[in-house]
Amino acid sequence: MKIKSIIFLVVVLFFSYQNCSQKQFADETSQKSQNVVSSQKLSDLQVQNLKFFTEKDSEIQKGDHKFYVKTKTLYSLDTESGVLAEHDQAADTLNTFCLNTELLNEIRSLISSSSICRSGPSTAEACAQVITDPYAELVTAGDLIQLGSASDACGSNKIDLCDDQSSVLKGWIESVHSQLPQLGCGI
Repeated sequence: MKIKSIIFLVVVLFFSYQNCSQKQFADETSQKSQNVVSSQKLSDLQVQNLKFFTEKDSEIQKGDHKFYVKTKTLYSLDTESGVLAEHDQAADTLNTFCLNTELLNEIRSLISSSSICRSGPSTAEACAQVITDPYAELVTAGDLIQLGSASDACGSNKIDLCDDQSSVLKGWIESVHSQLPQLGCGI
């Protein structure tokens, strides 16, 4: 009989517990969501290198079988010299290009006039725990900034260029990619 009494007491205590701190938690959450974005000027960060990626479908032959896989081509731009290195993962090749003055001035202008915005946690009730990969990376004197990255599908802790500068950068990347055949380095 004693065991039944103890079990009954534990069950009553378990179900009668009240969490009195919920209102305080809601107040803290609303305070955090009011100040979710902080920014920092890129010109203060001394950007040395811009890395970006393109994906393509590649065909790989293994014996009599063909496989189609998504591969990345990695680009690394030295923002000082204008030299662009291209590493094709599927072909395992490394090519070098040189940006023309117009493209180099565009990216330098974008870097000098942009800021990095970092958002806080999302206020959504539930988010898929899917990390959002970056579309580009900035290498500074002391940091690697992954543009477009976020810690979940709702955009928590997102890092990107402020305002609409991310679409300007993406447009610049597309422009460079389309002009690659004309961007050879002189001997």
